[in-house]
Amino acid sequence: MGVDSLTGTITIKDYIVGNITLAVDNGSFLRSVNPKQLVLEMGATKTATFTVKASTASEPLTITAQLAGTSFNVYKTVKLNEVLPDKILIEPAAYEIAASGSVTVNAFLTCTTGKPSDGIEVAFMAVQDQGGGDVEVGTFKDYPFVSDGSQKVSATFSIDTRKPLANIPITISAKVVKKESINSTIDVIAQP
Repeated sequence: MGVDSLTGTITIKDYIVGNITLAVDNGSFLRSVNPKQLVLEMGATKTATFTVKASTASEPLTITAQLAGTSFNVYKTVKLNEVLPDKILIEPAAYEIAASGSVTVNAFLTCTTGKPSDGIEVAFMAVQDQGGGDVEVGTFKDYPFVSDGSQKVSATFSIDTRKPLANIPITISAKVVKKESINSTIDVIAQP
């Protein structure tokens, strides 16, 4: 499972300091006026806690700490895990397709907790039982099929090649490439 937020503690030893200024390059500080910067009052314990909300991009997160009244900086880079979805839902723009037509198919990626990372690759496939088993039909356009900030992946299913038989259900499936057990299917019909 990936990281939604990261909580850290800073402790200063052997140095008198009033505050520390933190900066983050990827993500945002919680409970801060400026989401990219946070000023922590150290107090008598010389300890302060902060929380950073991770972006959905799964990129490394670098936190810079600067001691007040100095030019001394400390850098800490944290590699965040990619958050794969728990579930994928398919929604075609239409359930009937003209003989030479196309339809937009959206795959929505969801998590029970938090959000999936951006950049999750989804594979689409369409098959039809033509009497002797499943046969791949049509093509998907708009490759690459990668999620964006809305946790949605869109593809255009076209029946211009590998023609399906009319009035027999076409099963469209979508699966997460890095975890094929996360998949979903839906049926559409090609009109004569």
